[in-house]
Amino acid sequence: MTTATPSRTAPASRPARPIGAAAALFACLLPLALVLALHALTQRVADVADEGVVRLTQATRYDSASLAPPTTPGAPATLPYLRLPAPSRAGGAAWFAVPLDLPADATTPYALRAAYRPAVVVYLDGQLLEQTAPSELLDRGDLHFQLGSRRLRVDVPPSLLQAGPHTLFVRVGAPGYDGAALSALQFGPAPAIDRLESADASLRWLRAIVAAAALTLGTFLVIAWAMVRREWVYGLAGVNCLLVALLLAPALLADAPLPPAAWRAVLDAADVVAKGLTLLLVLHFAGARVARLAAPLAAGLAVAATIDVVAALAQRPWTDFSHPWPWWALGVRAGLVAAAATWAIRGAARIGGWSAVLSAAAVVVGALLWTYVSGAVLVVRTADVLDLNFVGYGAGVLVIAVLLQRRYVDSLRREQDARAELERLVRERTAELEARHAELRESERLRHAAAERERLLQEMHDGLGSRLVAAKISAQRTALAPQAVVQMFDECLQEMRLTVDALSVDDGDLTLLLANFRHRLGPRLAAAGLTLEWAVGDTPCVPALRGSGGRELVRIVEEALGNVMHHARAQRVRMSTAVADGRAVVSIVDDGVGMPRPVQEGRGVGNVRARAARLGATVEWRHPTGGGTELRLSIPL
Repeated sequence: MTTATPSRTAPASRPARPIGAAAALFACLLPLALVLALHALTQRVADVADEGVVRLTQATRYDSASLAPPTTPGAPATLPYLRLPAPSRAGGAAWFAVPLDLPADATTPYALRAAYRPAVVVYLDGQLLEQTAPSELLDRGDLHFQLGSRRLRVDVPPSLLQAGPHTLFVRVGAPGYDGAALSALQFGPAPAIDRLESADASLRWLRAIVAAAALTLGTFLVIAWAMVRREWVYGLAGVNCLLVALLLAPALLADAPLPPAAWRAVLDAADVVAKGLTLLLVLHFAGARVARLAAPLAAGLAVAATIDVVAALAQRPWTDFSHPWPWWALGVRAGLVAAAATWAIRGAARIGGWSAVLSAAAVVVGALLWTYVSGAVLVVRTADVLDLNFVGYGAGVLVIAVLLQRRYVDSLRREQDARAELERLVRERTAELEARHAELRESERLRHAAAERERLLQEMHDGLGSRLVAAKISAQRTALAPQAVVQMFDECLQEMRLTVDALSVDDGDLTLLLANFRHRLGPRLAAAGLTLEWAVGDTPCVPALRGSGGRELVRIVEEALGNVMHHARAQRVRMSTAVADGRAVVSIVDDGVGMPRPVQEGRGVGNVRARAARLGATVEWRHPTGGGTELRLSIPL
């Protein structure tokens, strides 16, 4: 049995939201305007004909493999010239004779500018000006692999440019992987041509910047993913950026790092995988269920990349549409970029906000530029279109950087918020614990006070109280002499002073406690005929004697000396202290008759053991060799 519950994502899927519709429209119109502006700009640069620069389009064509300018009749032709790759049609190298008329002698250097592929040879009036490849390689179209054409710039000295008619002979090599092409020739003063070349140099710098940014960002993201594997988005984005850097390499490297067929296979596979990863990232940020789509998309990319690699190794040309492979390759890529653009626009409509709109616009720009360049170069086959895919790549890399920067900033903010919340909870908990601790301290203080009162009452009862009761009973039973009464009161006062002395020393000073005891009890020992030998030295403060622990020690010593005075029939008693094995040792030794063996556990011995236990100390009675008894009390330091 199931119950219907309202969907939490329903508001995000409403198609009638004004903000979402405006975001989607903006994400479509901005890329379209940008692509049209780039097209107009590149065509304007290609069509510049001011400051003495002329654009030469009329020529005579000669189909000849000779390396020298032809002398046989040719056929009229118009530049730009395009020819399909050699595997699809018969045909090899072609010569073009382009007429050039100078109204006056040149006084400054001139330059020739053109776009070509795969290799060219340039003559002026029978004199060689430029040869882009060794003679034995001029008709090898696999020297390079690059979408679009290469640029040619040839300097012409003024000595070759007298007033009158001249003829430029340009030889275009046999078509290779990407066909053969020659654009219209631009001829004029070198400074003017340099200004045109600066635009190409700027494009090369922009490509290099995009490639470096993609390589740096991709390396960083892959390392981040390797350290935090659960962040799979970092891994996909990093691999995508590295593939972008690889796709820009042909425009930056002087020579291919691999054999031509293998290099093209790597680039074709990287191209289709990069477009697939872009789609996967767009699906993720657009809120699609990537987990369900990841496996089918990965399988499709594996199949597409494998087919592209086989076609590249078989030297199958991109522009031979009589074979099904170009339709397949371009169709797969068109489907990937179209799906990425569609989902990006959908995500912008669903999410809204400038970040989502600009991200979607960057994806659409990449899709439109790929369509524009691929359609012009591979389908329409024009030589005047620049490879502007790097703009789309750069926009994609920038979007990845911005999105991941926002994700990083958001994670920092969440961490700060969590830290602030944790600090707040800690403060509240600390305040609560401090309040409870204060209550516990107060309760402990009251408990200690009650225990102290109990111990003090017990001391008064067992000590002073018992002596007063004994004095009262003696007075009631017999008529005491005044001297006896005075003696009993002196003993009561002595007992009270011992208690006060023990209470006054609360820092655990063993030496001071025993010194006070000697001061109070010394006269009684002398009156009992005992000689006290004092061997008490300085000892560290004993923690167990703090507070009420001093009274326990005084009672133990008093009990021991009382036994000596009343039972031992001793002449001397020796009291000493020592420190051994982390314990303070108090020793009381007499020379009397000694205690019975074993020691009888009477009331006095039991009291001594109980008081020692409360101090955490151990007590034992020993029998010295010369006779007598030793009480040995060992208190931990």
